[in-house]
Amino acid sequence: MKKPSVKITEKQLTCLIDKVVVDRFGFQVIRTHLKLGRYNLLKSDLPDNTAHGGAAIYIKSSLLYQSLSNFWQPFLQSFAIPLYLNNIPTTIAVIYSPPRYNMNIQNYVDYVSILSHNFIIGGDFNAKHINCGCRVNNPRGMVLYNYTNLKGYNILAPPGPTYWPASLRKKPDILDIFVSNTPSNLFLTTGNLLEPTSDHSAVLLTVSASPPIRSSPPKLFKPNTDRCRFHELVDQNIDMKVSLKSTQEIDDAINKLTNVIQSAAWEATPTQAQILNNSFLIPEHIRILIANKRRARALF
Repeated sequence: MKKPSVKITEKQLTCLIDKVVVDRFGFQVIRTHLKLGRYNLLKSDLPDNTAHGGAAIYIKSSLLYQSLSNFWQPFLQSFAIPLYLNNIPTTIAVIYSPPRYNMNIQNYVDYVSILSHNFIIGGDFNAKHINCGCRVNNPRGMVLYNYTNLKGYNILAPPGPTYWPASLRKKPDILDIFVSNTPSNLFLTTGNLLEPTSDHSAVLLTVSASPPIRSSPPKLFKPNTDRCRFHELVDQNIDMKVSLKSTQEIDDAINKLTNVIQSAAWEATPTQAQILNNSFLIPEHIRILIANKRRARALF
């Protein structure tokens, strides 16, 4: 059956990608470079350049990250990036495993070997197991469940279905999950996002961590710079009666003009004290408990 067409708007995607978004694309969009302002697209296309698989990651351009080499096999396609979460090196990976191939434990061993010790893998595994909230088990689900138990990894499944078949003979089920190996101080929770997408709905993974931010390049002007004040300061301090007869005089004049412009811009820009938001340092589940405690205290 032909998959339904999907219209993806920037507004729909922006609401899903505050930090990192991973998704499996079965549409022509993966073969193009869909630009979303402050986000970078990193993708792993199929070698035959078709639209029946592949993997991609949208990541905020202000985050510090690197790109790992693509992992492509007929039974699995993936793209991964290393990040630091609370100063812990962690690999974030997206995966798509087509259902027509049989999987075994060695396939997962070969794939995970390219990742770091700490990792979070998300995507369409096409693996069903009742322990993940699925209705039934399938062979892929049994293999993945046995492998994660053997290695001590965690399977993070959303509370509701992620696959919505068009056929009335099939029932919705959970196919899109996360597999993680992270320290206990990284608290992870999953939830369903039911905005219109395709036959797969999105899954939101919330990680109680703060990735490092890429330092922004220095800028002379800021949004709060008083441009009128800047022009006034330049007019007051600039000297138009300058001799430019020699190379040294020209260099001196350029340095003085540069200093005048810089000083005027700095003086016209009000300084703001940097306020640290400590809420980002507290895990979300702890913040929820604190909020509930305060509500309970207000009743007595």
